Amino acid sequence: MSAEKQLTDQDAFEVANGIVETQKAKLSPKFVEQIGDSDLRVGESWFAWGIYGALTTDAERRRRLLAEYLKRKDQSERDPNELAREIEALSIGENRLFHAVAGAGRQAYLEGGDAHLDKIASIFLNMIRNH
Repeated sequence: MSAEKQLTDQDAFEVANGIVETQKAKLSPKFVEQIGDSDLRVGESWFAWGIYGALTTDAERRRRLLAEYLKRKDQSERDPNELAREIEALSIGENRLFHAVAGAGRQAYLEGGDAHLDKIASIFLNMIRNH
């Protein structure tokens, strides 16, 4: 199966949301308690970026899909298009934590399984504590 699938935007949202919700349900309770809602939302958005990267190679569509995901899932007051552009900028940079989280999202889509987010949660937690 190729990484590029022809899914509607709605189907792409449902796929990403299903993967994220399954992964979050498998997160160890200690990580959920210690990471906190706002940081968990950041990690979720990076994870979704990785899923969408596996769904499409079209950079503009990927950014648009993430913006729609954020609009539907993230209840912050920030503009979801702006957040998607910031996340896209992270993808070009050298942020190893971002790349680990986004890579786990990509793997979750391509390889299946439901423990990718849990595997990187301890790294994410350590980075949050040390910054």
